[in-house]
Amino acid sequence: MKTEALHDWYNRRAREIWTDHFKKHDALPGMSLFPIQRPKFEDAPDLVMVGMNPSFVTRSRNPDAPHLGWRPFTDGLIEQFIVEEDAARTNYTVFYGRIDKFSEAAGAESPEDLDLLPLRHTNQAEVLVGHWNKQGEPNEFVQECLLHFKEALRRMDPKVVVVANAAASRLVVRLLSLERRARGRFYSSLDMPRTTFFLSGMLSGQRALDEFSMDRLAADVRAVLRPDEDPQAASL
Repeated sequence: MKTEALHDWYNRRAREIWTDHFKKHDALPGMSLFPIQRPKFEDAPDLVMVGMNPSFVTRSRNPDAPHLGWRPFTDGLIEQFIVEEDAARTNYTVFYGRIDKFSEAAGAESPEDLDLLPLRHTNQAEVLVGHWNKQGEPNEFVQECLLHFKEALRRMDPKVVVVANAAASRLVVRLLSLERRARGRFYSSLDMPRTTFFLSGMLSGQRALDEFSMDRLAADVRAVLRPDEDPQAASL
C-alpha cells in the first residue's frame, strides 16, 4: 500500500476539519475561506519556523486564481489551490523573504514553515477572540487544528523548531508540554526528544524583533544545527 505524502495528508485532514465544523463556526474569523492547502513539504527539514496562522493577502495572489471561499471541492480545485499557495510564497516576500533570510543566517539546509492553524485571517487578535473563550480555552475546531499541527510537526521531526510568534509560543508550550532548558534559552519536549525549540517574537511586521535580537536568535539556532562551526558565523 502506497504511503500518503505528508502534504497530501496535511491538506486532506485540514479539509476534513472544515467539513466537520464549518456549519457551527462559519461566522468566526477565517472559517469562510478554504483552509491552507500546502505544496510539498521539504523532506526531513532541519528547521521548522512556526507561526500562528496564514494571513489573507490579496496582493500576493494571482488575479486569475480561483476564489478561496469554502465550498464543495474536486481534486482539480485542490491542485489549483496548491499551485496558488506555492505562487503566494514567492510573491509575498515581506513575510517569506524574511523567513528565508533568517533560515540562511541560522545555517538551515532544508528549512520549512508550519502554522498552528490552517485558517486564513490577517488579524490575529480577531482569531484569538473569536476562537478562544474568556477563560483562554479554544473551541473544538481549534482543538482539532492544534492536534493536526502537532501530528504534522511530529512527522516532520526537525532538529530545530523556532516559534516566531508570542501568542503561538504560549500555545506550543502548552500543546507540547515544553520544558525550559538553559534558563529559558531553549526548550525541549518529551513528545519530540530529538528537537530543540526556540520561542520568539515575529520576524516581520510592526512587532518584529529588532536586528540584534534576530542575530542572537540566528546564532543560537545555528549552534544547534552546526555545532562544529564558528559561533560567530550567523549574521543577518
